[in-house]
Amino acid sequence: MIEWPSPRNVRGLAIKEIDGKRTEIDVYDGPDGAQVDIRSDEHWRQVAVYEQPLRNYYDGRSQAWNGNARYLDGYVDFGKDIRTKAVRLRVVEQWTTKAHYPSGVRADRGGEKLEPARCRIYGVVPVEYIGGEVPVDPRITDRIEVVDRENGNILNEYYFENPDHLAWAAGGELLVLGNGRVSALDLKSGAARDVITDLDKPRALATDQAGNIYAFDAGNGRNVVRVYDKTGHFQRTIGEPGGFREGEWNPARLGEVSDMDVDENGQLWIVEWQYHPKRVTMWSAADGILRKEFLGNTAYGGGGVLDPYDRTRLYYGPLEFQLDWNTGATRLANLTWTGRDDAGKMFQPSAAGEIPIRVNGRTYMVTRTEFARQQAGVVYLYEKGRLRRVAAVGLANGFQALRDPAVMAALPDGKPLNELQFMWSDRNGDGMPQPGEVKFAARRIKAVCGFDRALGVQAGRFRYEVKEFLADGVPVYEEKEYPGLPDDPGWRLDNGNLFFFRGANYGSPPCEAVYTPDGREVWSYKTEGYGVHALYSASPWRRDQVVAEFDVVGHETAAAGDLGEFLVTHSNVGIWNIWTADGLLAGNIFRDMRDPKARPWSMPEHERGLRLEECTAGQEHFQGYFCRADDNRYYVVAGHNHASVLEVSGIENFKRIGGELVVSEKDVRATLDWEREVRAGEIYESARVIDCLKRGSRSIVVDGDDGDWDVVSASLSGDGWDVRFGMLYDDRNLYLCYSAKGRGPMKNSGGDWRTYYKTGAAVDLQMRTDPTADPGKKELIAGDFRLLMTAVEGRPRAVLYRPVVPGASKDEAWNVHTMVYSVTFDRVEPVEDAQLAFRTEQDRYVYEAALPLARLGLKPETGMRLKMDWGILVSGPDGNEVFQRLYWANKATAIVSDVAAEADLHPDLWGFIRFADETGGNWKPKGPEIELGGKSKVDEKEIMDLLEGD
Repeated sequence: MIEWPSPRNVRGLAIKEIDGKRTEIDVYDGPDGAQVDIRSDEHWRQVAVYEQPLRNYYDGRSQAWNGNARYLDGYVDFGKDIRTKAVRLRVVEQWTTKAHYPSGVRADRGGEKLEPARCRIYGVVPVEYIGGEVPVDPRITDRIEVVDRENGNILNEYYFENPDHLAWAAGGELLVLGNGRVSALDLKSGAARDVITDLDKPRALATDQAGNIYAFDAGNGRNVVRVYDKTGHFQRTIGEPGGFREGEWNPARLGEVSDMDVDENGQLWIVEWQYHPKRVTMWSAADGILRKEFLGNTAYGGGGVLDPYDRTRLYYGPLEFQLDWNTGATRLANLTWTGRDDAGKMFQPSAAGEIPIRVNGRTYMVTRTEFARQQAGVVYLYEKGRLRRVAAVGLANGFQALRDPAVMAALPDGKPLNELQFMWSDRNGDGMPQPGEVKFAARRIKAVCGFDRALGVQAGRFRYEVKEFLADGVPVYEEKEYPGLPDDPGWRLDNGNLFFFRGANYGSPPCEAVYTPDGREVWSYKTEGYGVHALYSASPWRRDQVVAEFDVVGHETAAAGDLGEFLVTHSNVGIWNIWTADGLLAGNIFRDMRDPKARPWSMPEHERGLRLEECTAGQEHFQGYFCRADDNRYYVVAGHNHASVLEVSGIENFKRIGGELVVSEKDVRATLDWEREVRAGEIYESARVIDCLKRGSRSIVVDGDDGDWDVVSASLSGDGWDVRFGMLYDDRNLYLCYSAKGRGPMKNSGGDWRTYYKTGAAVDLQMRTDPTADPGKKELIAGDFRLLMTAVEGRPRAVLYRPVVPGASKDEAWNVHTMVYSVTFDRVEPVEDAQLAFRTEQDRYVYEAALPLARLGLKPETGMRLKMDWGILVSGPDGNEVFQRLYWANKATAIVSDVAAEADLHPDLWGFIRFADETGGNWKPKGPEIELGGKSKVDEKEIMDLLEGD
């Protein structure tokens, strides 16, 4: 605390460094003559929050990451002078990370001995504004602009302090929400007058045709829309006050309102920004009656859990939905968890329990994993539509409730939370951990996995099991170690064995594996890696391939048939795998997105009973759920941005077969012949060179008919599909012909021509036009381009992307970025001077183009070699997404869920084009001479000897 004998003006604080994450700053506003009590809650007002900048290393020898900084200085500007006689700093949150990484202070300042319950303040000085600067126009930061919406020009601007929402008043004045009040701004004079001044925390503003004013007020226990007449006199409220409450859902309560408006029919529309639920409501503005509630989509990657004990319930986060299986209707029934007590005070938050587990007649709700892990698993008891938090296990820094000051003060040996693991049971029924309820230990686990039916949870070779239940149902945990088990995500089977995603920690070759508790491997199945990124290095699709799995989304025992106990896993290729407890990859739910028979789940049809067995769940479908419900049928909850319940039929039809498999000498020789042919094709394909012939006397008409093309320069093919590519040139044009069979329609629903590569089918050409460039150079250079051609609203379209254009203006540049990727092109432009045509016939389309060489910057000469690639983007029947990217040379094209990564160019992965002077008809590309009778990679004699010996 800083204290003065008498009040003085303080504008802010200069801070040397604080060895703590978050500091709240209060000023004293009590009587001048009273004694200032630093511990009191009275007469203190919070004016700022300070977040200490991070120091990533202590090592003073390091020149990077602030390693040599003596202190990491900071400051807090209160925004205006505050007159006070005392300022108080309260460090309310300490670092939970290890003392030296990634935050804290230098070792020679005591930073190596981080104390969770004690935070050092190395220096703080009050700052007073003394004036003397050149006057600054306040409109630099506080203004309202009038903009011509046709050309973007600013027509006028008005000074207003902290303007927020705007609305038109009945008399033509502009109403402005700002500084906790509603003001009327005269657009002629720029003068403002107060209209409404009794708001506490206003968040949104609207008016109706009669001039009534609607202001949403989030403060003072209100959380309602307050309605005023046009003069600013209060009339009534809309909505029930107090905000959301746990328990039975009341749609008349409002959440975090971000905007609202009144339409021409007198309906008030209110938009809320919270996630649970994402919501828009429609009210009658005249009488405040709620007319309709619209609930939004799930989080990215889907979600939702069907209650296996009562299939009329579906949970999504803290939302409990009621399902009517007769009509298909759904409604939001309960809000199970808010993290607040009955008085509205916020607990230390934790994710809501979503997965129901019944034990001893009680229903528990447990948190779910993502990517097979969670930092801390939390257990709740479900009681009359509400959750009561009763237990948690896992990493201490993954359970925010442990950051309570009393718990932090009792941490063993002064270790920070990230060096500890814990078990907690709520013995006093308040839902919050107290020091005597938490058992800490030095961290030995990486994370915990999903809960099993006995509320146990695996953490690699460690396991948390319920030792006992207290009288009120609270589970008390104990930790057990199984030294022979891998430190990978695992789940306990009903037979006592344990199923693991082995190698998920990159310590061993990846595989699915089951172990006995003493560490003996029962079976394993090789995979090609786990998680999102395993797909990028995956081999081409085949039916037995397992790659990029995310998590276990179901664990059941078949009620009939021979399947027995089984698990269901989901993956980044859209397929869900069914694994038997004894090691069989028994089947699939949904198709692999790379499967030629896969259909995208994006059709507009959504009626009940729609069959979806040919659909793929798609890429980055991070959540999912499978269960056997109380009607003894099997269901999944899936949908990338929706929670759809699908019935899975056929589980009861699985039959196990056995017998003798005979392989004859004839079978072996036929296999060897087949392999030689495959190897010959691979040798040719590995060359990745296309000869581009002169057009010569060929009469190429760009009309979408490939009957006048006698050249196939290259091709791609798979099970049930085929794509052919032809390429010719003359002195003026480059001619292209794409023919695709079984790879969807040529249709694109895009509205932005720059992102046609994301919004539907297209054909693609990528090339480096500089013949002197190093062919191994990865960096993009001048002359590189991508030409994307598609069909929008039945008309051909082409877009040219140039990543490097010397002299291009910044206005021409286009950047596209996501959380993990960013790409910039110096110039992106539609191509208007090319001849384009396409034609669709049943399951085949042809796309032709004649492209001016000058437009491409291409000057072909006989014998010239350039880097290039070609391919197609595959869409579904409606042409509103891309679910496959198929290219001739670059096979690292599995990503279909990142708008930036899909725009990028990789010339180091392209093949070559070679310009030839041949013009003859019926020409076929030349490849290397291959002797098919040569010895294959499989030793024929060795196999025959082995068979004869058996």
